Amino acid sequence: MAGSRSARTLEQIARFHAAGLPSLRLDVLAATAGRDVTGEAPAWYDAQGCDRPVLIYASASPEELASVQAQLGVVEAPQHVEELLGALASHLVGRGVRRLLVAGGETSGAVTTALGVRAVLVGEEADDGRAMDVRGHREDLALMLKSGNFSAPDLFTRALTKSR
Repeated sequence: MAGSRSARTLEQIARFHAAGLPSLRLDVLAATAGRDVTGEAPAWYDAQGCDRPVLIYASASPEELASVQAQLGVVEAPQHVEELLGALASHLVGRGVRRLLVAGGETSGAVTTALGVRAVLVGEEADDGRAMDVRGHREDLALMLKSGNFSAPDLFTRALTKSR
């Protein structure tokens, strides 16, 4: 899941696309207008099968972000993104997803809050630039959290295609 708007996260998303892996970009404006994006995304996820990684993201280029901020507000736009991704993470975990890579500091906070993670055990650094494997109070849930502008451009494809 990615919510970060950083240049590195956008590069990681592009690498994921270039690898031919399935991805779904969430329409934040449609969600704020009442469309059930958090209901549609799990259905899309289910249709992909579980034999390969998928990416669900709300990250946007600076131009796209400016357009969304003009419509929703500079403060409100990222709040909508975080609420959307947190709710979606909760839906996916409720459906059986047990491994999540989360890109973006605020996104990581929203996802861990939505999942009820109150404390974590930080594992080893998963990639240069502070991508960390963490374990929360649920032993059956593996999370990798990374801030937006860090880690290698191929982190998403490399980390998500490791032992599944």
